[in-house]
Amino acid sequence: MEEHETAGTNRGALPGTLENFGRDFQRRHHDTGKANNVYLRLKWMLIHYRFRPGQQLHIGELVEKLATSATPLREALTRLHAERLVTATPNKGFFAKILSSREMQSWYELAFLLLKQSLERKPVLMKREDELVLVHARVHLQAESKCHPDRSVSSYCHVIETIFEHISYWSCNDVIIDYVRNFNSQTRFVRAIDLEIQGNLEFIVGDMLELLEELKNSRADKAIANLKSQFTRKIARLDDLAKEGNARSLASESSHVFLRDISQ
Repeated sequence: MEEHETAGTNRGALPGTLENFGRDFQRRHHDTGKANNVYLRLKWMLIHYRFRPGQQLHIGELVEKLATSATPLREALTRLHAERLVTATPNKGFFAKILSSREMQSWYELAFLLLKQSLERKPVLMKREDELVLVHARVHLQAESKCHPDRSVSSYCHVIETIFEHISYWSCNDVIIDYVRNFNSQTRFVRAIDLEIQGNLEFIVGDMLELLEELKNSRADKAIANLKSQFTRKIARLDDLAKEGNARSLASESSHVFLRDISQ
């Protein structure tokens, strides 16, 4: 009898429990979405070095400027620290990174080895979706360089990074794919600066079009040689690119970035 009454009590409480669970789930989902939005906005700023080199990222200041609360902000900073986009010092907090040519070189050197391995695993006969990605990238690069030579370099960066990421898919290795995605993020600022330098855009786009041609014709060895040449020249320019990047970072007014729509 006692068991029956307990069960009955539980059945009577079930609708309310489900209702509370629904509210809790919605709250958690909302909090997760909010935290992710803070993470994405802050990541965009860090990738583009919108803080002064070595600047301490004060929770109170960022909470006010990002119109958020401390919890999602700390969660975002913790994620970004794991992604090596900020540094952290015990009992002091988080800090913006200094753009280092040596670190950028490390990213490029390992990315080349992983992309090389991916290209060596590339099937001779590509899938239809692979062909479409490469064709779309070629059309986009050609159209941008001929019709919109003065357009923001962000569109070029996006296409170049998409090509690198797609090459990594041929590795069938999630660790390699994740690394290449992280490489794209970590090197985006120097990539954009490089494209802005007079004469570089046309040269870089030409290299990428040549790479796409080698991929189209399944010439993995020549595609690897193309990437090696591109990355070697990029590494040779990293000292100058890092100096320019840190100068821009020092002059950056980060308060204007908070209003940027990250979906654009």
